[in-house]
Amino acid sequence: MIKFKLKEIMENKNMKISDLNKKTGISRNSLSLLINGKSRGIQFETLEKIIGALNIEIGDLFEKTFDKLEIVLHNKTKIHYNMNNSLAHKRERLSNKKYNALESTIYEDNIIRKGYIPYDLKLNFEEKPYWSIEIKTQYSEFHKLLKSLFKNNEYLSIVFSYYFAKKIMMHEKENIDKVKKHFKVNDDFFYVSIPRVVLIGNTIFTDIEGDKEVKKLLNYINESDNIEVEYDDSMVIINK
Repeated sequence: MIKFKLKEIMENKNMKISDLNKKTGISRNSLSLLINGKSRGIQFETLEKIIGALNIEIGDLFEKTFDKLEIVLHNKTKIHYNMNNSLAHKRERLSNKKYNALESTIYEDNIIRKGYIPYDLKLNFEEKPYWSIEIKTQYSEFHKLLKSLFKNNEYLSIVFSYYFAKKIMMHEKENIDKVKKHFKVNDDFFYVSIPRVVLIGNTIFTDIEGDKEVKKLLNYINESDNIEVEYDDSMVIINK
């Protein structure tokens, strides 16, 4: 859904309806309907007057939000990356390769989106070999949605990384077991990364089979005033 943020912006600027009425010439009744979300629509001329009076951009007045969003990760598959016009993506397209991905569904209120989230699972050779998972959200149909979601709450990206990693380790079990026949792999932790365009930093999970770390994080998130997160076989975010 689209949230109209006029009330929030006016509160931040310590501006009353009477102040905006004087600056714009828009009636107090019309402004009251807009502020309280009871107006059925808004004309471009009215928008121009409001953004001029508040000294903001038109995009500042609107925010895409939801009541409930659920992320479901399904089966492993192979796909071509979802390309755009960037040079890097064109190079990938010319290589004509396929990549591992998880089939994914995101339920956003009454909207259902289906797509794929590619990933790389690598065995890193250092003092003791260990697994790393690179979640390539930049090549997913869900890139912008996830970027916006994680920008608002960085802890969500950690919960998502853990959820994604567990699914990968389940779907890749056969390949992992084959590797373990030849190498002694350090299973004490898993290194999971998301592109910097989505989240700055990486996450190391100790013992991917244990939920203690993420449960603590979920308790911390759910004590906040903004959102509640449910995590089981899917990841559910509810705006309070």
